[in-house]
Amino acid sequence: MMSVKCSILFLTILVLVVPAKFQSPSIYSLHVRTDVQYRFATTLVTSRVANPANYTQETVFNVFLPEEAFISNFTLEIDGEIYPGIVKDKGEAKKDYERAKKRGQTAGLVSQKPRESRKFNVKIAVAAFSKSTFNLTYQEFLKRVKGAYEHKIFINPGYPVKDFKVTVAILESRDITKLVVPPIKALKYLLTENEEVKENALAVITRPTSRSAYIQYSPTLDDQGTNGVSGQFIVQYDIDRSLDGGDILVVNGYFVHFLAPEVNTVIPKDVLFILDVSGSMGGRKIEQLKDAMFIVLDELKEGDRFNIITFCHDVKTYKPGMIDVTQREVLDAKTFTKRITVNGFTDINKAVMKGLKLLHNSRQEDERSPVIVFLTDGQPTGGETNPNSILRNIDVGNEGMYIFK
Repeated sequence: MMSVKCSILFLTILVLVVPAKFQSPSIYSLHVRTDVQYRFATTLVTSRVANPANYTQETVFNVFLPEEAFISNFTLEIDGEIYPGIVKDKGEAKKDYERAKKRGQTAGLVSQKPRESRKFNVKIAVAAFSKSTFNLTYQEFLKRVKGAYEHKIFINPGYPVKDFKVTVAILESRDITKLVVPPIKALKYLLTENEEVKENALAVITRPTSRSAYIQYSPTLDDQGTNGVSGQFIVQYDIDRSLDGGDILVVNGYFVHFLAPEVNTVIPKDVLFILDVSGSMGGRKIEQLKDAMFIVLDELKEGDRFNIITFCHDVKTYKPGMIDVTQREVLDAKTFTKRITVNGFTDINKAVMKGLKLLHNSRQEDERSPVIVFLTDGQPTGGETNPNSILRNIDVGNEGMYIFK
């Protein structure tokens, strides 16, 4: 039996094998392939493990995902048959895995590490004298940071792997104007902002067209050294960014509009988070909300201001007015977020009007961009429940013409 538990939330993955005993299972093949299409990356990690012993043994992987990546597929291939991952309760999944291991069967378990939202623990029990193939697929939308889109893969198998390969295929809607693959370095020696970028001598780059690229990294056993490859495989690229309306990608009735204008001056922001904490947000939803808030709060920059409003049938404001972003204030806001509980029905109109009033009263003379981040999982069930009326109130309130009560 197998189980996978994932949470939605540069690309990063760590594959770590922990040898347990003599003749322990070992990775004889490790392939990581990423396909990037229009800045959307799909990464497949394929690891083949062999157990040379005459009894079932367990091997452990620690997998780190990027902050905004999500697992989209997990399979285990045993004797040519593919077994898809199944999402189960943590306790039930662990029991199924232990039962399979005791029966001498090959089984896999993916579980989230406690207090580490992006770290996953992968256990594979490999039957005696057998081989198994572990496949994990995750996806992420790449962001442009410091003048380039960056894709990172962190790899640390713990020893040299005979069949080791990393490939990255890029297909873009515009010409690729920059493409750099720096050498793999240990974490503590990763590139700094001002460090000169050198080329990875073992990475082979081909350019089929001006809008595509293919990178392959296949180090030999000698290239990997005694302890194997350890560090980040990085691909940095940028595309032609003429001053126009950007790109629109349409797939299956959905569209994404890509805009990346040149900005010399960063405008400070007033960011107000309006969070639904009604009864329907209980369980996994409120935990996801808290995880997301911890990440977003860390993204606020010095010079910005922020505040938090929580709402159910009642509306509560974290602080009376907008707060300057400091390390201390962000830490206090995380503590506040951690203590959020759910209760009551959903008064959306009251919450949004409260937020517009707060931003209106906190306006400053200097140029500042006001932003409301609104999160809810349901329909309005308290106060004003007509969606059209709520939208009209928001429209009027945005123009500063609403009479706030």
